[in-house]
Parts: sequence; structure tokens; C-alpha cells
Amino acid sequence: NLVEVGAGNARLAHDILDAAATMESGFYDSIRLHLIERSSQARAKHEENLGQHARKLVTSSDTLPNVSQGVIFANELLDAFPTHRITMTFKGLRETYIDVENGKLIERLGPLSTPALDDYFQRLGTQLPLHGQAEVNLHALDWIRNASSRLEHGFIILIDYGKLAQELFATESVNGTFTAQQQHLTIQPAASKNESSASQFDWLNEPGEWDLTSHIDLTSIRTAAEETDLSTLGVLDQTYFLLGLGAVEHLRQEVDERVGLKRRLAARTLLMPGGLGSTHKVLLFGKQVGSPPLQGCSYQTRLT
Repeated sequence: NLVEVGAGNARLAHDILDAAATMESGFYDSIRLHLIERSSQARAKHEENLGQHARKLVTSSDTLPNVSQGVIFANELLDAFPTHRITMTFKGLRETYIDVENGKLIERLGPLSTPALDDYFQRLGTQLPLHGQAEVNLHALDWIRNASSRLEHGFIILIDYGKLAQELFATESVNGTFTAQQQHLTIQPAASKNESSASQFDWLNEPGEWDLTSHIDLTSIRTAAEETDLSTLGVLDQTYFLLGLGAVEHLRQEVDERVGLKRRLAARTLLMPGGLGSTHKVLLFGKQVGSPPLQGCSYQTRLT
């Protein structure tokens, strides 16, 4: 069972099946594909977008199924969940709320919406510096707990923007990682409140027009996973995950020089340190699998 959560238009699943079809040992023939996606419009396109792999699709649903044996994976899922934006003030932790003033949406600080936010930092044994800001993704913790409860035997693979808790919360000048993206434009509202870009691009009053994201807390995700029956098999940069899987050697096998050049240029985006290769982290968890020698975990905990 191969289960992708947040499958979108099934493009990634299609590429994975393309690769699986080239492998030996009957791996492709044994795959049962399950695509989990909230958008009914995207789900309606799954079979068509899978093309020649459509026969592998067992489930196209908005609900994570029970998985007796297999792999649950998600690419850039957790960072898209709603987060709580927190600020440390002289009165302690406060939360950012959306309010209305003079007919416009504005941000306003108020009391914490749930005691779980205070508990979150107590469990980490850290606190924000005065005036420091951060995002707390409680939904991500709920998701990994639910995914673990659904999986009986197998693996969970997560690829996402993320940092360790000490990097997110314990530095002296913390502005958070919340970003608003629209087409090729990216702004960090917390870091640009006093700059012209904040007023020039009013993301708050264009609801639905901006993609809002923030980095996930790798430390808390790992802790929540291990509090279930999951064991951590690797936490590493996407660069080292792909290198461990033999990405460079695979690129060298291309005979057509023009095709090879095109693929190498595309791979640079995913592999180069300092780019997506560093900002994207890979978390690998196992359940009832022992300590298998996974090729992608050759570097195991290589983080930059």
C-alpha cells in the first residue's frame, strides 16, 4: 500500500510509479496506490492524470485509510496546515488574532486560544525571547498521531520546510517563518511590518489570493511521533536523502547529452545546499519494522 496524503493532481504519484516501473523484483506490480486529497476537483482528475498507471489506483478519498502494511508519505503537507502565531510580551505569551478596523482586516494580539500552546513550549523546555514571534502548528502534531494510529506496519515519509525547535524559537531575534506567497512574490509579514512591502502587498485583505505557509518544528513532530509506536529512522536534508538514494549516479546514466543536461539542471534545484535541498527536510519513521538499512538514510541525521 502506497498512500500519498495531500496528493493534489497526482503528479508526484505518477512520477513515483514511473520510477517504480523501471525497478526489478516485481515492485511495481505489487503497489496498491491510495491518494488522499481534500479537493473534490483534484480527486476527480486522479485517474486521468495517472495515465497508464490508473489501474494501480485503489482509493481516491479525502480520508486517510487504515494501512495494514505499506508507506504513508506526504510532500509539503504539514507546512500548509493552519498555525497559531505567538508573540512573547512583557505579560507573557500572546496570540495573534484577525480583527476588523475601519472596514479592513488587521492583526491584534490577545490571550492564548488554548492551553496547548503554553504546554507546547513547556514540553520543549524553551521559551521565546521578549518580542520574539513564532508559529505553532498543533495540527501537524495531531496529523502524525493520526497517521501512526492508521498504520499497522510500515513507514511514514514526510518532506517539508522545517527546522529544529532550537533554531525556530531559541535565537535572540525571532521573527517566525510565516510567509505569504503570490505567484513569484514572497513576503514575511512579521519581518516587514515597518517596510513599504508590507503596505504595498496587503496579503491580509486579499483572502484566498495568497499561499500562507510556515516552517514545521522538526523536534516536536519527532517527539509526537515517538510518543506513539513510531521509531525515528532518519531526519535529514533533502539533499542528503536524494544523494543517499543515488540521485547523482542516476543522472550520470542518461545517454542523451541534451536530455541529461536538462535533467541535471532540474536536479540542481532539489539537490543544491542553500536552496530547496537545505530548506526541505525529510523525516522517516517506521512502525514494527526494526532498524532496516534504508538507502535514503545513509546520512541518517545530516541537517544544515
